[in-house]
Amino acid sequence: MATTTASLPRIKLAADEVATPVMVYVPGGLIWGSVVTHKALSAMRVLIGSTPPDYVALFNGQMLMTSSNQLGKTFKRREFHIPSREILAYHLMPPHREELHFDETEMNRKMEPFTAIVGAFHFNSEIRMAEQANLKSFLSVAKSDYLEVANTEVLLPSNPNLQPIITNYALLRREYILFSTRT
Repeated sequence: MATTTASLPRIKLAADEVATPVMVYVPGGLIWGSVVTHKALSAMRVLIGSTPPDYVALFNGQMLMTSSNQLGKTFKRREFHIPSREILAYHLMPPHREELHFDETEMNRKMEPFTAIVGAFHFNSEIRMAEQANLKSFLSVAKSDYLEVANTEVLLPSNPNLQPIITNYALLRREYILFSTRT
């Protein structure tokens, strides 16, 4: 997905702010742009902190609509203000990466492969859980709004020409997406 911001204005940052390119999945499509945070706050922690914002602002953004007959057409906006409750998935825009927030070598834990259906997108991912758990038991006890997942490949089955999006770390909104096992 080629992005160009040549026609969009520069983001004005305070001395203690940083702009990070992210991808946000909403019921009607995919929006990508830059989220502005304080330097001390990771862009991936915006939605999972103790007080997530009501809206997430993306600057110099573009949107790919997946709920219309214009699939593949994008449009640009200087700012998108996305209600947090509408964000189904969120990750840094590749090739940007974030360190995982768990120890992959922790004893009695495993990485369980699964597929999440996020609107028109399929997320082939892995989730960290207890060794004796399975996807069903994990989801029955999970309470956080967003699940932290790893090693994700995002596909848009309705447009096989779109290259997969690969990211090492993503957030998935637990209550509004479908999960399926994957072996």
